[in-house]
Order: sequence, then structure tokens, then C-alpha cells
Amino acid sequence: MASSRVLGVILARAGSTRLPRKMLCRLGETTVLGSVIQRARNCRRIDSLVLATSTSPEDDEIVALAESFGLEVVRGAEEDVVERLCMAVSQVSSDVRAVVRINADNPLMMPSVVDEAVDLLFDRSVDLVTPFELATYPFGYGMVVMTRECLARIDEEAEHPIYREHVENYCLERPDDFRVHYQVAPEELSYPELCLSLDYPVDLMRIRQWEATLRRVPLADQPRVLLDRVRKRTCQVVSLPENSDDFPVVVVRDRPAPAVPRAIFRVGIFGEGNHRRYCLRHDESSGPDFPRGPVFVETSDTIRRESAVEFLERILPQVEPLLRTSPVRELSVQESWAPPPEKSVSPSHRQSALEAVSSRFPREVVFATGNLPAGGPEHWRRLFDELECSPFGSLVFPKEQTDESWLLCRDEACQRFGSERLQESVDGGLMGDSEENLGRLEVVSNGTMRTTLDPVGVAIDRVSISEYWRSPTLLRARVEFLNRGEDR
Repeated sequence: MASSRVLGVILARAGSTRLPRKMLCRLGETTVLGSVIQRARNCRRIDSLVLATSTSPEDDEIVALAESFGLEVVRGAEEDVVERLCMAVSQVSSDVRAVVRINADNPLMMPSVVDEAVDLLFDRSVDLVTPFELATYPFGYGMVVMTRECLARIDEEAEHPIYREHVENYCLERPDDFRVHYQVAPEELSYPELCLSLDYPVDLMRIRQWEATLRRVPLADQPRVLLDRVRKRTCQVVSLPENSDDFPVVVVRDRPAPAVPRAIFRVGIFGEGNHRRYCLRHDESSGPDFPRGPVFVETSDTIRRESAVEFLERILPQVEPLLRTSPVRELSVQESWAPPPEKSVSPSHRQSALEAVSSRFPREVVFATGNLPAGGPEHWRRLFDELECSPFGSLVFPKEQTDESWLLCRDEACQRFGSERLQESVDGGLMGDSEENLGRLEVVSNGTMRTTLDPVGVAIDRVSISEYWRSPTLLRARVEFLNRGEDR
């Protein structure tokens, strides 16, 4: 084979407990694996392609399909992905400078996003580029790229089975030893709620739907066109009579609205006894193939305090981006709103581990020194209402405040959350652009929420904490902060 600078290695196996033989499922005019091969061949920065599969007899069909496309194939241990990647590099040539790890369960990968990752690897002189950790692109648009030397180090040093299977995790947990760049989507392509990775039957429904939408769209335009279609979907709350015993529903439609909606979601109850909480799940009228489990579950018991309609009105802004991507995975198989670190051995040593968790909600909410937020008790009580339904860690008050309004505020916080979740700070505010402050949100006296990465912030009465914290602006700011760590 001619010498290559960038090698694309397609990783595919027939075995899958969640969706057996998923690589051989039909997708458009080909199969899932066929779609990946065709798209990988359109990556201008990939010079050569190899398929790496296992030695298991059930992968013989994978080999036959790859060979029908004219691909070279290597076969190695089923769970040792690092070994198979290294085998592919050795089979190609000694001139390989970079390796693109291509997961065949991402059949709508976008060549332009992969090309961008390769360019970033060389332009930034880093060891690894990943679009998955703290994803801003839709999950499945891009692929991980690493230098040949980085792969060789992983092979030499990594012994734990998790690292042999989930290759780049070895680097992500060692930020002092590897230069990692987190690929950031441009604003028009930022939509992490859309999952295009194939793991479950519901994913195949979703991917087939979007493949049909893109079938006649040029590859270069597909990343933008797909998200244009997602964003144009409407989520309409169906109003119910006040005396109705039925829970409210949300109907998801394409625009212009067709006669048949894409999905219907209904508010329901999750759990039993004192653990009952509101949830959101696909309605039975969506169809028999839609999952029946909840796609969203409230973090605390709010049933006694609000009606199902009030619950839906409160959570809809934060879940609407996900509902537009319907059909949606049920919560039992969905990692979270922003996927946390994948199967980590030492998450406490992983540079972005804290941020992956904190992307759901701030760890700490900090009241700045000075007066309480403009609007008085109405504002901070609304914040408390939201905190009661959210996975925050602690509430920080300025130390030695004796004003009566502060004492009332603190007393109510103590009653609602317990004294163990209240802390004191000398200055009561943020401490600058440091890693330890990435999980903190500050509430200031002019009625504004802000973070160390967004000192301007937004007005409290405009959005909820969750809406602000999960906004594309803050997600991108967190990722760009971590990327600056390449030079630290």
C-alpha cells in the first residue's frame, strides 16, 4: 500500500447486546457499515482506510462486507481496540503520522467535521482531538484523531481493560501527560442534544429518519441542513380542560406541520410512595416501536407543590432541544443531558470530569456581597424553588451579613436545604478565571446570574438557572477554557 500520512481505522463488530448485528442493519441504499465506509472515503484529510474487526467467527460477515468495498482488513482481540488500531497502523506503512478512530456505530459521520479534527491535530500540535468529551457537535458528527506517537504510548502504558477498549480515556485522565484538544462546534452546528450514535433500536429509528432527510443533500451541506431541520421542529403543548384527569402532552412536528406528528410526549409519574416524581415519556400514540421508559425525570419530589401542567411549563425550555430530536432514548439507557466521562478508571484525575458532571447544573450557587438580588424575596425564593428540583451541591452566602433580609434569606435556605449544604465565603463572589470556579454560578445584587466565564451574565427574571447553565454560550466557554489548558 502507498505511504500515508493520515490513516482512518474503521472499528466494527457484529456482536452487540443492545442491538445485535447493528453494523449490518439496512440504512438507506446500503448498510450501517456501508454508510460509514462511504462517508469515510469522502474525508479529504484521510489518505488510507482499514477496517479493524475481531477474530470472532461472527465477524466474518463484517469482513466480507468490507472487502466488497475494497477495504483492507485486520483482525484482533474483540475487546482490545488499541491492539487492532496498532495492527492497522503496522499494516499500512511507517509514514503514518495520525490515526482517525472511526466508530462504525456513527453512520452519519460528517466528513467535514472529521477533516477539521485532523487539521486541528496538526495546527495545534496536540496529541489528541476529541469531539465527544463535552460535546458541542451532535454526538456522532465527528471522530477522535490522535498522533501515531500518542497511540503507541497508550499501547505501551495502558494495561487496564477499560483503556484497551475506550482508547482515548487513558489520555483524558492524564491531562498533565497528554495535550488534548476538545473540538468546538461553530455556533450554527452546536446541538449536543442530537445523538447520531447507534446503540439501541430507538437510535436506528432516529438515524433512518435523518438519513432519509439528507439523502439528496450534498455531503458538504449536510451538517448545517440536518440541524436546520431539527431546529425547525415545533414542540406544542396540548392544553387540557382544568378538570381533566389526563396529564398534558407535547406534540413534536416538522414545519410545515404534517398530518402525522414525529412524536408525542406525556407527563407521567415515576417511582412509588415517597419517591414519586414527575417524568416525561413517549405517549403510546407515538407508536409501538417507541420506548416506554421516561426520557426525563424530575430530580426531586415536586408533585405536592405543582400540577403536571406547571411542571411541564417549567421544564419544557430545558428539554425542548432534546424532544426535537425525536425519537428519544429512554432515561435508563441515556447517560444524561451532557454525556459524562465514559467508563473511567480514575475520574478524579480527569481534567474534564468535573465539568462533564457540572454541565447539568452548577455545583455551587454563590450570593455575592452587597444587597440581595433586585426584586427581593420574590427572586431568591424562585431560585430556591429551582434549587429544590436540581442536583446542586451547596449554596454560598457572604460571611458576617447582619442585614435582616439576608438573615431571612439564609433562614429559609437552611429550612429548605439543611445547614450542611450552606457555606460561607469572605467575599461571597467568584474568584476569577480558574478551574475550581468552573462549576460555580454567582447571583449578584442587580438581579443577574453570571459565571467566571461569562461575567456579563443574564437577568434572573429572564431565564432559569438551568437554562442559563446549559446554554450553548456557557458550554462553549467551558470547552474553550479547557483548550487553553494545552498551554498551561
